Amino acid sequence: PDNSIAAVPLSLYTLDCGSIDVSDLDAFSSTGDYAGQQDSLTNTCYLIRHPQGDLLWDLGLPHALAGAGPQTDGIFTMALERTLTEQLADIGLSAKDIEFISISHSHFDHSGQAALFPDSQWLVNKNEFDHMFSSDESRAQNAAFAELNKSIHTGNHDVFGDGSVMILALPGHT
Repeated sequence: PDNSIAAVPLSLYTLDCGSIDVSDLDAFSSTGDYAGQQDSLTNTCYLIRHPQGDLLWDLGLPHALAGAGPQTDGIFTMALERTLTEQLADIGLSAKDIEFISISHSHFDHSGQAALFPDSQWLVNKNEFDHMFSSDESRAQNAAFAELNKSIHTGNHDVFGDGSVMILALPGHT
């Protein structure tokens, strides 16, 4: 067996990328299963530190929400205490130290702080990229990604070429 993955020192940090109170969970069902139910969702992002670079996975709620207190938009009440860059500073990093960013999907709660990482390379699946820029509305929603240096891949993607950090192709919101 290949033991090279175990030999690579990796670090994983979980970052607080906001919270979302949902006043009507039925938005997440097409059959009325959650009608009248409410819940709170935790939004996390992850920093993966590898000897060849750092990958920030997911970019949380919009950075403009930081410190603004709860903000309501339809069924969502969102709050963000601190930006990703503020949290990175706690471990001695800045936005310029992050070589790669990637998102699980382009919903607002996973892509909101892209503008804070203009020097990072965006790793994106071709299908997600095409979806994000398929209409005027989606282009406007994803404008912060448009100018980023990007690496577009298809299928699974081995971020560092050693099998230790893989982005798996899992289309759709799962």
